Amino acid sequence: MKKKKRELKREIRQHLIYDVFGSDSVLIFTSARTKMGIDKLNFAIIDHLDTDKKAKYYRNAKAYSDLFLEEKAKAAHRVVMYYSFISAGSGAVPVPFLGAAIDIPAVMRMTNQIGRQFGITERRLRQLTSEQEDKLRMYEQLIRFMAKGSNQKIMTSWLSKNAAKEATKNFSKLVPIVGGAGLGFGLTYYTGREAIEGCREIASEILEAELHKKRS
Repeated sequence: MKKKKRELKREIRQHLIYDVFGSDSVLIFTSARTKMGIDKLNFAIIDHLDTDKKAKYYRNAKAYSDLFLEEKAKAAHRVVMYYSFISAGSGAVPVPFLGAAIDIPAVMRMTNQIGRQFGITERRLRQLTSEQEDKLRMYEQLIRFMAKGSNQKIMTSWLSKNAAKEATKNFSKLVPIVGGAGLGFGLTYYTGREAIEGCREIASEILEAELHKKRS
């Protein structure tokens, strides 16, 4: 007579936890096919890491839940701050209509890095329906930058149209950097913030699409 899955799990747990590894151990059942338990395993691993390693793990591990995506977004802000200070300190490319110079290659590396950390790829983007793409249209161009890569001219144009007003209004007042360097910080920070928010939303939609596909 075949045993039920629940009974098998109970026997495995009792053998491994009580007879082999001890009661202080944690046993998590996972499935490579359905991805069951992998998110729980991720958080169990994170519980045993120090603060810096936790942030690195959140940035680089694949997310299997919206909760993990939220933590990934928080960790990604470290990357944005790092590149914002680099851009402010070594800005070389003027942004039209703003009078600020920022390190465009650094901004491009930042957005590409954020895209990789959220697992934004062309293959995964193709799983989105037209309805989901419409919902996230405000992030579409920036997401495409991260998935395909971009060039300096296109990125400069995007910054001029989308980030300049916000950076001028807010961020130059919040950082202890004056003039164009402060605006350069603000432009980079704003771009990174938008990249994180866009990636978090689109990654959540992709995750839901992938889970739905596995359930069907």
